[in-house]
Amino acid sequence: MCGIIAIIDEEPVAEWIYQSMIQLQHRGQDAAGIFTYDPQTNKHFLHKNRGLVNQVLTAKTLPLTEASWGIGHVRYQTVGIGGVEDTQPMIAGENPTIALGYNGNIVNYLPLKHRLESEGCKFSSSCDAEVILQILTKHLPKQNCRFEDISKAVKQVYKRVSGAYSVVAVITGVGMVAFRDPAGIRPLLYGTRQGSKGYGFASETYALTFCNFENLDNIQPGEVFFVDKNFQVHRKRLVEQPASYCSFEFNYFAKPNTVIENREVYRMRSNLGKLLAEKVKLEDYAIDVVIPIPNTARPAALAVARHLNIPCEDGFVKQEHIGRTFIMPTQKQRESAISRKLAPVYSVFEGKNVMLVDDSIVRGTVSKKVTALARQAGAKKVYFGSTFPPIRYPCIYGIDFADKEQLIAHNRTIDEIAREIGLDGLVYNDIPEFKKVIGVSGLCKACLTGKYPTDVEGMEELKKLRQKDILNLEKAHT
Repeated sequence: MCGIIAIIDEEPVAEWIYQSMIQLQHRGQDAAGIFTYDPQTNKHFLHKNRGLVNQVLTAKTLPLTEASWGIGHVRYQTVGIGGVEDTQPMIAGENPTIALGYNGNIVNYLPLKHRLESEGCKFSSSCDAEVILQILTKHLPKQNCRFEDISKAVKQVYKRVSGAYSVVAVITGVGMVAFRDPAGIRPLLYGTRQGSKGYGFASETYALTFCNFENLDNIQPGEVFFVDKNFQVHRKRLVEQPASYCSFEFNYFAKPNTVIENREVYRMRSNLGKLLAEKVKLEDYAIDVVIPIPNTARPAALAVARHLNIPCEDGFVKQEHIGRTFIMPTQKQRESAISRKLAPVYSVFEGKNVMLVDDSIVRGTVSKKVTALARQAGAKKVYFGSTFPPIRYPCIYGIDFADKEQLIAHNRTIDEIAREIGLDGLVYNDIPEFKKVIGVSGLCKACLTGKYPTDVEGMEELKKLRQKDILNLEKAHT
């Protein structure tokens, strides 16, 4: 899971890309990078490093500010040990140079990498994005690259790569390419700017509307979208199959003001809260106050309180500089960050029966911590509501829980989960009702059902690779 922004225009784009990366920071906190290209001088520049956007990119490091084509990327690490060589955008070749930014997870990364190496490809990173870059480089002509050539190269990606991937790429002197995996698991949108020939591509809508792009629409699953150097648009759906959009995007990952597949995220989360309130009513809990776990769960918690006619209060103060703990790469980092991230407001808890509301329960790390904090602050009873159904199976498409043994709901009943967390009661939304509230035709529910929408060749190798990466990361932080 990552965030991408790409703009091709006649005006300088570096500042716009930088600002949009800030808007996408919630999608990746491990690393950031930007590639810019000036078609007038045929110069390009790349700067990337580990860290947040405003740490990596400064007035001194923001590259080639006069360039009118560019890609920005924020990384959420799910494959690789996280060195600078694993950061994006990645580049390959000369005249033309291909620069690529990608969001997703390639399930058959290891076997495919080995096959490509046997075909003569040389890898310089442990990041799965490089297999897509290698395939494109291998199949694109060095000269006179046309849309037909790009389509053939992308077809090779579709043929060989299994998993979730949304991709943007600059081909210097040629144009900008965007495409999405045939199931459309990860989001990718485009827009135009009034009074400009330019096009923008991004993981979320606000990254584009912030830059004054409008007429936003989705890149379709299995579609390649190409803007050539003369700003002529070429697009074609190369593979047609049922869509399978990531359910976790709607529930947790995207910002609430984002629109995914023409559905506003805030409204969906609010409706999930209303659904959860109906579940709570059936339990007949005596609740004094509803408290959201900041920040993603706030729309749902407000809806729960409104529907139950109970006050909703902010019971936790969040230290914003900590960032999102869920997307930190190791369990030790998550636990350490949560200890510093949240502090209770004692008057909200003291002597009360509280209902904590969160977007999900994955490993139980956050849930256990906030439950303990609520009791320390004087709560009499602690109930918990999750708008997302129980997560019982690994995600192999870019959300970092590739091992079922990490999941608190795996092989546990709801009562057993509640006891493990230390709760007086626990309520989840159900899968059919969750799907109905999201209201999108074609939804990936693999982490809930164990039914995966793509070929899972390489799944076990990917799991072992991630376990090895985490061990290396933990050693590096000790």
